[in-house]
Amino acid sequence: MKISLNWLKDLVNIPASVNSEKLVGRLILSTTEVEGVEKIGEILEKIVIGEVLNCVKHPNADRLSVTKVDVGGEKILNIVCGAPNVAKGQKVAVALSGVTLPNGLTLERREVRGIMSEGMICAEDEIGLSGDHTGIMVLPQNAKVGNKLSTLIKAQDTIFEIDNKSITNRPDLWGHFGMAREVAALFGGKLKDYKFKSLSSIKKKEVLKVKVLDKKLCPRYLGAVVENVKIAPSPEWLRLRLESVGVRSINNIVDITNYVMLELGQPMHAFAAAKLKCQNSNVKSIVVRSAKDREKMMTLDGVERKLDNSMLVIADEEKPIALAGIMGGANTEIDNETETIILESANFDFVNVRKTSMSLGLRSESSMRFEKGLDPNLAELAMKKAMHLIAEIIPGARLVNKVIDIKNFKLNAGPIKLGIEYLNKKIGYEIPLPKIINILKSLGFAVKKTGANLVVKIPTWRATKDISIADDLVEEIARIYGYDNLEPKMPEVLMVPPEVNRARMVERRIKNILANSFGMSEVHNYSFADEKVLAKAGFDPNGHIKLKNSIAKNLSHLRQSLIPNLILNISHNQHFFDRIKMFELGMVFSKETGKLAKDAKAKEFLPKQENHLVGLVLDKNSGTPFYNVKDIIAEVLKVLGIKAEFVIKKDATPGWINSGRLLEIKVNKEMIGVITELNQKIQNNFGIKSRVGIFELNFEKLVQYSNENRAYALIPKYPSIELDLSIIVPRKVLWQEILDAISGVTANIVKEVRLFDIYEGKGIEEGKKSLAFRIVYSSEEKTLTLDEVKKKEEEILRKLEQSFGAKLRV
Repeated sequence: MKISLNWLKDLVNIPASVNSEKLVGRLILSTTEVEGVEKIGEILEKIVIGEVLNCVKHPNADRLSVTKVDVGGEKILNIVCGAPNVAKGQKVAVALSGVTLPNGLTLERREVRGIMSEGMICAEDEIGLSGDHTGIMVLPQNAKVGNKLSTLIKAQDTIFEIDNKSITNRPDLWGHFGMAREVAALFGGKLKDYKFKSLSSIKKKEVLKVKVLDKKLCPRYLGAVVENVKIAPSPEWLRLRLESVGVRSINNIVDITNYVMLELGQPMHAFAAAKLKCQNSNVKSIVVRSAKDREKMMTLDGVERKLDNSMLVIADEEKPIALAGIMGGANTEIDNETETIILESANFDFVNVRKTSMSLGLRSESSMRFEKGLDPNLAELAMKKAMHLIAEIIPGARLVNKVIDIKNFKLNAGPIKLGIEYLNKKIGYEIPLPKIINILKSLGFAVKKTGANLVVKIPTWRATKDISIADDLVEEIARIYGYDNLEPKMPEVLMVPPEVNRARMVERRIKNILANSFGMSEVHNYSFADEKVLAKAGFDPNGHIKLKNSIAKNLSHLRQSLIPNLILNISHNQHFFDRIKMFELGMVFSKETGKLAKDAKAKEFLPKQENHLVGLVLDKNSGTPFYNVKDIIAEVLKVLGIKAEFVIKKDATPGWINSGRLLEIKVNKEMIGVITELNQKIQNNFGIKSRVGIFELNFEKLVQYSNENRAYALIPKYPSIELDLSIIVPRKVLWQEILDAISGVTANIVKEVRLFDIYEGKGIEEGKKSLAFRIVYSSEEKTLTLDEVKKKEEEILRKLEQSFGAKLRV
């Protein structure tokens, strides 16, 4: 939307100290976004008034004329002109050599078909006055030759481009009058008296009937018959005013309705009375009704519209003549033969206008305003302004009888109580009470102080969709006072550090270790499981809670373990990767009763819920993922400061566990998790070709036993020696037993023992297996020699041979 500074100055007294830059700055901070500022009419300072002394046809061109033009200088200019209406004796607008026109063209002396041209006689579009290029501008004969064109035409103006989206909630700002009211409040100016000239009237028998059949969709309708209308071009001031804000001049009546809309924000429409079809030709009828299904009408843009009964139309006794609030019909369009018009100024339901506009794909300047929710009282003001302009521009026009006004509205804008303390608290700054009252009054609010409150009455132009609660008033006061004038103040809050969430910290540490140190990918599966998948994974579906209303057939049970869905993930991904490492931290649900009640009144409790941490490792190039998993968990426990014991478990209860490889993880003799491999049968069920290492831990126990305190030891003074020891033992011997035996031999120099391989097969005697350990030797007193370490190794071998029948593998 474009706003003219000259137009604003016609409506409000703007202080002399407020230039356009300052005005734009305050509007942006307080009211609306201004997308651009354009200075128009500045070219008129560079255009001079000339007189055509002679005009003859160009000897070398049929459509050109050669003129002699006096521009008030010593020399008469020779100008070649292509306009069809140029003639001797005309006063014209002349652009001299060196002048740059608004289109970027810089004029210079040049030959045109062999004749030197020393300037240009201008058309209106060439100097930015309008889009008219039918011919050159012909000025009044009293125009003084040699003067600047700006002395004759007062078209210099500053135009502000307003962002429509920023005033969607302000229906009162969709016209210059509303913007003038805003400027008055921002700068302490006063609105000028808004006076009207009455249109002379004549009394006749009834000439117009108005019926509003849908009062909800048309809260107010004003109609008036004006006769003795002479359709003609608008006067220059009106035409230039419309052109300055981007509206093309059409004729005096249409321009008047457009002018009223742009000034007040209230759309109007004029019908050619003679084109209304009525049984009694002397009495015209206007009916505001819903359209009939499949009814058709052609709008002013020349498009035939198909209507339905949800759309409101203005009709005569036979057909629709306008889409209410959107666009008039071509069948009642004003033309040069029109002598009597019916003026319409109405208020329509904003929701219906919006829906009709969207349904038909037709948006207009009118619909954009009505769909914001206009004040019904504005329709009356607009009618008065239109009558004033008709009286001024068409002297012979007369109002027949009086304006018909049908009211069907009541604005329920009761007063709002605004607490002064509440206001200051909301803003965070104490604005002086007199200033608060003055701001509200400048915006048109009526204010009364009662104790510690202000009782504020809302003006009708702000009561439709805008101001309704105390917080709206707080915003009005703050923005007019100026957000930039509010003194910054630190918030007064209790600076108490938040309580540390240990579970969150442990979760982050675990995820960081698994993802960054071991390259594992985190998975987020549904909390539900498929009954078939549970059975394939070795879990009993009957031991799971079945959902009454599952989101999908394959998500029928609450999961009791994270493992089944992760096995499914592994089976899907094994075809694309040789190595898969994934983990999930999530809630599992058991049939046991938990401690969380279903609701405040019920004595029933929700199922027991726990957070579990599960990881699966598949490596096609490694035969023992079990040990990879053990290393991962050892590092996790180390970082969390948990001293855990790995206990070999021979009998595996869950069917998915490989009973030959099962470690229970215990802390203070309480089991917090397991390390194992996937049972071969389960692998076959899912078509998994490689062995899968698994860990499952109770996350809540990890949080419970995690220890922030760290015991640090001095860095060893002397280097350590690492040797690998591979032995063959009977299959029934547990590797944990071997581990304990090694650690118990000369424990003063054996600092660490770690199993890294178990092998059975080719090269190993039937009924036996190979165990490989990495042993770290170190002394706190001296640097160990290799001979000393070898002697200790021999001692270890003797002990293992005596205890388990172990033999060194060579």
